[in-house]
Amino acid sequence: MNQLKSLLILLIIFTTTTAFAQKENAQKIQGCWVFKKMVAPASANIPQESMPPADSITVCFEANGKYTSTMANNTVPITGQYQVSEDGKTITQQRDVQEEYTVDEDATIEFTSENAVILKLEYAHLYFERKL
Repeated sequence: MNQLKSLLILLIIFTTTTAFAQKENAQKIQGCWVFKKMVAPASANIPQESMPPADSITVCFEANGKYTSTMANNTVPITGQYQVSEDGKTITQQRDVQEEYTVDEDATIEFTSENAVILKLEYAHLYFERKL
């Protein structure tokens, strides 16, 4: 009986922690973020000159699940929907307008501080700082 009781307590703790992580990351991602750098493995074969320069992109995540991405050299922002996974570890984005040769990809969320986040894609890690 003690094992069953212990198992139930662990299950409650796990589900509470998971719900808290999702809520915490879903709230922490809200606001505007400025792109700082992209790090890609050599195997990705991404030419250095094709990587966007620091401070050239701002992404804003709203509480209602919408996002806007603005590039410094483009007056037309990219808009879409986003969702944080139940465990709070993954963000899924869907653009409002799909373009040829673009793919919406899930990213793993890693907060390194309240004002710094890394979005880890399959081909690269994107580093952002909160816009203050």
